[in-house]
Amino acid sequence: MSGTGYMWAWWPAMGWGIGIISHGLSAFEVLNFFGPEWEKKQIEKRLGRKL
Repeated sequence: MSGTGYMWAWWPAMGWGIGIISHGLSAFEVLNFFGPEWEKKQIEKRLGRKL
């Protein structure tokens, strides 16, 4: 498994890449799942009324 024929370094590189991509999407608000709108909906749901 750790010989010269097996490229094991791709697995940690892919994991790190996924983390970097998800952080970039969150930082630049491309995909913002838990943004202000989500937070407002959660508060309204807990209060049982519109804000």
